[in-house]
Amino acid sequence: MNELARRWFWVGCGFETALGLAALPLGYGLGVDWAALTRWNPARDAVVGLAVCLPLLALPWAVWHAPGRVFRDVRAVVEALLRPVLGRWSAGQMLTIALLAGVAEEALFRGALQGGLTGLLGPAAALGVASVLFGLCHALNRAYALLATGMGLVLGLEFQFTGTLWAPALTHAAYDFFALLYLLRWTRPAA
Repeated sequence: MNELARRWFWVGCGFETALGLAALPLGYGLGVDWAALTRWNPARDAVVGLAVCLPLLALPWAVWHAPGRVFRDVRAVVEALLRPVLGRWSAGQMLTIALLAGVAEEALFRGALQGGLTGLLGPAAALGVASVLFGLCHALNRAYALLATGMGLVLGLEFQFTGTLWAPALTHAAYDFFALLYLLRWTRPAA
C-alpha cells in the first residue's frame, strides 16, 4: 500500500471516530436517551440489520452495471475518488472503516439528529432532516448525495422500527463493507 492510501485510512478512522464522539454531546443537548437507544437485542437487531442490508446489496451492482445518469455519475466518483485511494486498502482496512462508519454515523445521524429532533419536529420531519443531512454529508456529487439520502431514509426507518441504533449500524457497516469490496475489488476499472 502506498503512503497516500495509508494516510487516508488513518484520516478516515479519525474522522469517523470524531463523528461518533461529536454525536454524544449533540444528542445529550437534544435530549437523547443514549441508554435506551443502545439497548442490544441480539436476535432482533442482527436479524433486522442483515435483512435490511441484503436487498440494499443490489445497489452496488446497479451502480456498476445499470444504465442511467445517476448510476453513471456514481461510477465516476468511484473511479475518480474512491478507487485510487481506497482500492489499495486491505479487506481488513475496509472492514475497519465500515464498522467505524456504521457505528459513528448512525450515532450522529439516527441517534443524535433523528432521535433528538423527533421530540421537536415529530418522527416524519426528524427522519427527513436526518436523511437529507446524511445525503449532504456524502455529497461527492449530486448523484452520490441522492443515493445517500435514500440510504439515510432506509436506515432512519429501520431506526424508527427497532428503536435502537444497533440494527441500522449493522446494516450500514455490512453494506459499506460489501459495497467497497464489490466496487473496488470485484469490478474492473471503467473504460
